[in-house]
Amino acid sequence: MNTLLNYLIGGAIFALGDLIAQITNHDISLTRVLGIFLIASTLYALELDNYFKFLANWKSPKPFLSTLLWDSLGEGYKLNWLGRTIGAILFFNPLWIARHFLFIDLFRDNFRGLISCIHLNCPVDLLSLLNTSTKSFILGIPLAFIGNYVVQVKVPLKYRFIGSSILSLLFAIYYGIMEYLL
Repeated sequence: MNTLLNYLIGGAIFALGDLIAQITNHDISLTRVLGIFLIASTLYALELDNYFKFLANWKSPKPFLSTLLWDSLGEGYKLNWLGRTIGAILFFNPLWIARHFLFIDLFRDNFRGLISCIHLNCPVDLLSLLNTSTKSFILGIPLAFIGNYVVQVKVPLKYRFIGSSILSLLFAIYYGIMEYLL
């Protein structure tokens, strides 16, 4: 599958997850769906594709942190399933989640949040976003571990963005509920 199609499919899956989260919270915004689709099929697609390639290909002359995370290659070490899974979990850290929540806030209500921020009158409480994202990250670690294991170990590198998008669909629902509850 070519990269552009992969990115568009992944972005659509990500946006579908966000739409399901909106329906769950009875707060539907089509501009938010469009905004999330655009961000997911561009920024998220590029950064995740490159990061997953990095995790899959990262080699080191000797293991660091723990030998539990590395497989020997003879002339060096490569991250094993546990190293790649933990690497993926750490990528989706509280700052990444807070940025995603910021995009959600900027895209809802016909892009009023984005327009306000362009005029330097941003209505978003960044500390609140960071607090909610940290709680969401900690509470989501069990699902993140299982999901990222499947994406990093069972899905071929070529399709990991789509696999991650499917996991993100589940997390979009989870984050939407967390944003509503926390």
